[in-house]
Amino acid sequence: MKYRLLIYLIVIIVLAFVFGFSTMRVLNQIEDSHMATVKLHLITAIEFIENGTNSFFREKAIRVSDWSSDGNIRETADRISRGKADLKESLGDYILTKKIPLDPYVLAAEVVDEQGKILASTITQEDNESDHLNSFDKETVFKLKFGENAFSMPILEGHHGVAQQLMAHFVSPLFSLADSSKRIGFLVIHVRLDSFFDNIRGENIKTTFGNPKLYLFDHTGKIYLPKEDSSLAKNEIDSILKECAADQKNENGIIKETTLPNGKKTIGALVCTTHGWWISYLAVDQAKIMSQIMQGRDEVALTLGLFLLLTMFIYAFIEFNTSKKIKVIVQVLRDVAGGNLKSRVTVRSSFFSEIIQSINATIDALEKTLSEEHELEKQVASLGRVKNEFISIAAHQIRTPLTSIMFSSDELDKNSKSLPENERGLIQMIKTSVGKLNDFINFLLAATRHENGATRFNLTSFALNELTEELMETLDADILKKELGVTVKLTPDPLPNIYTDREAVKQVIQNLLTNAIRYSKRAGKILIDIKLKDKQIEFAVQDNGIGIPASVKDQIFIKFFRAENAKEQSRDGIGLGLSFSKSLAESWGGKIWFESKEGNGSTFYVTIPVVGTPEAKNSIIG
Repeated sequence: MKYRLLIYLIVIIVLAFVFGFSTMRVLNQIEDSHMATVKLHLITAIEFIENGTNSFFREKAIRVSDWSSDGNIRETADRISRGKADLKESLGDYILTKKIPLDPYVLAAEVVDEQGKILASTITQEDNESDHLNSFDKETVFKLKFGENAFSMPILEGHHGVAQQLMAHFVSPLFSLADSSKRIGFLVIHVRLDSFFDNIRGENIKTTFGNPKLYLFDHTGKIYLPKEDSSLAKNEIDSILKECAADQKNENGIIKETTLPNGKKTIGALVCTTHGWWISYLAVDQAKIMSQIMQGRDEVALTLGLFLLLTMFIYAFIEFNTSKKIKVIVQVLRDVAGGNLKSRVTVRSSFFSEIIQSINATIDALEKTLSEEHELEKQVASLGRVKNEFISIAAHQIRTPLTSIMFSSDELDKNSKSLPENERGLIQMIKTSVGKLNDFINFLLAATRHENGATRFNLTSFALNELTEELMETLDADILKKELGVTVKLTPDPLPNIYTDREAVKQVIQNLLTNAIRYSKRAGKILIDIKLKDKQIEFAVQDNGIGIPASVKDQIFIKFFRAENAKEQSRDGIGLGLSFSKSLAESWGGKIWFESKEGNGSTFYVTIPVVGTPEAKNSIIG
């Protein structure tokens, strides 16, 4: 239980760490994203303002040019200039009723001569002697052609009870209808800038972080909007003007952060106009933005915190609610691993239902399979006993006539001196064949007895090299027949004696030597290397014969198995020699293995304990 609580605590700590790290990343990304959104919105808004301002000034310029081409205005102004003073009021009324209502931003209009004296006006002028062209660059104005126009810098003025407000004057020349080269004077219209900027600052540029403040000033730094309080320090205005220096003018939005005299920081979007007197700067209080960002961060943090608590609760519920069921499942699996195939998972769980069904079905199938295997093993064991009994009976039955044949061949051989040479050769062939058959019968009987556990071992101490020489003499005829060269190497010489059953070792060594001779190439070489190694004798037989294919190396010690290349090389053998040799070697506590490469021969190894070693004393047969 304490380990579960420790694991649970570790999981909670890891979740809290991951949650905290992830939360900080998310909150920082939210802050960056929100700030980027603010800047993008400011850029969009200031570009909207700039585009609207440009459109507004173009529209008013078109308006004054259009009015200055009006035939009635031109003709009436021409007559007034020739002394028809009684037409002043009618011209003013015409402009007031027929022209000004077409544009809500035009407050007043007047027709002036080339000295700026009023010829007609929509308002009552107290000073008719004043120069009404003094708000323009006169050099530019007097160069204007028909249909061209100019506008003034912003002017503070009011008319007919309208409070003073920011206005701009637009001017276009008037030419006589009778003589188009004769300039009569100029048409001047008064346009409400305050009304326009109040409207453009309305719903179109509101943001989720409040209403940004629009600043409007000229390239000298004179501020026109807002009129009440610019809030911008001179150094900040100078910094903005520097952004809009002649070599840096840019009509795309520029984001700039400024600090107000009261210490507040603002983020603003700036457009530097290349074709007008104005510079537009839209700014928002950074504290308001950060306040909303922090509010959003708090909400996100709260949401993520609740999510963490919910995750921990779900984890605790799953961990503690399912642990008992998991324990039951684990216990059943342990029972099955221990051999109890009657155990089944009995708990019910919708979460583990498929797992429980699969486990129980697997145990059922395993129980059925094991039952079938046990029955099959019984049948195999029974067949094995029948096979061994058959081999034993057959071998004994064959041995009786075989003994007679061996005795008769020996007697014939003793009296063969008087026989022809070909008949003596036949007698020797019979003796050799009968000897091989007798060895094979002895091998079958020995293998059968060993498999049935009826082998009786006679433990003795003897020299392995002497046994090897004895076997070499027995196999000498086969060696000479294939013209093989055999080398025996002893390390050290003499070797210590081994302690085990001499006949058992003889069977193993004879099998290994017989195989080496059988599968060697004609005139090949066989090396017998006998050495003392790790308190035991290692006997190795190396040939340069056909070798063993890599694909069947793990089947070499299986009963009755023979590789295809071995079958092609020799039809002799039934595939029991190596299996029997492995069983005998393991019975005295030794090992048998091989190294081989197809086409390059094989080396078989077997180890045998030496006299006086614990391995010899503790061997199975000892």
